[in-house]
Amino acid sequence: MEVKDRVIELLAADLDVPKTRIKGSSDIRDDFKADSLAIIDLIMDLEEEFGLKIEDADFEEIRTVDDLVKKIEKMRLGW
Repeated sequence: MEVKDRVIELLAADLDVPKTRIKGSSDIRDDFKADSLAIIDLIMDLEEEFGLKIEDADFEEIRTVDDLVKKIEKMRLGW
């Protein structure tokens, strides 16, 4: 399964949003009303799913679904 597909599945589950509403350009905080607790849960699930450590500072620069996917892909490559 591609990174983007798995990220969409996690977003849908963690933020209780239908997968059909999640687009690459969707703003995670604004479009899905994700509060800080929801973001923390999402980060923990992403870390577990992809075997990564996502720092709070890293997530501050992430706004959209595409931003998140790109960040995870870069982290998996060791960038």
